[in-house]
Amino acid sequence: MLRRRSRGISADWATDIQFWLETYLDYLEWQPDETKTYDHLEELNDNYSQSSYRKPAYQIRLFLEHLDISWTDNIKPPPEPRKLPKRVTTNDINSALNHFKGHPYDSQMKAIILLGSSNGMRPEEMYQLDQDDIDLDQCLIRINHDPNNGYSVKTGR
Repeated sequence: MLRRRSRGISADWATDIQFWLETYLDYLEWQPDETKTYDHLEELNDNYSQSSYRKPAYQIRLFLEHLDISWTDNIKPPPEPRKLPKRVTTNDINSALNHFKGHPYDSQMKAIILLGSSNGMRPEEMYQLDQDDIDLDQCLIRINHDPNNGYSVKTGR
């Protein structure tokens, strides 16, 4: 785990990895075993979605590769499922705008709906915006990426 942390992973991600590996090792009674490993992975696969299963499976494979275990290549986590974002139509936008007509915060809601529907920002990135992040003269929005202060952008850009 020290080697993984030295590569700059977040504390939360390191905690998740450690939990998955300790759970795996407890299942194996801390003795690497190919059959028990497949049993454990099958149990995870049966109880979790593909996306949730692939994360611990991949970390287990990396761990076994680190131990130079020969059968590690047989562990093949599924690829990340491809999710297409919901296409927001003009009707969707107009419906949302009409929903807030006459609301005390109508202008604020209108601004956030139009901002959210006109760019690729994720909701969390929008929540983190400060007034100083929006430059109306330049038509520019600066998205904060400072994980040490609770500001995170999925792509890091």
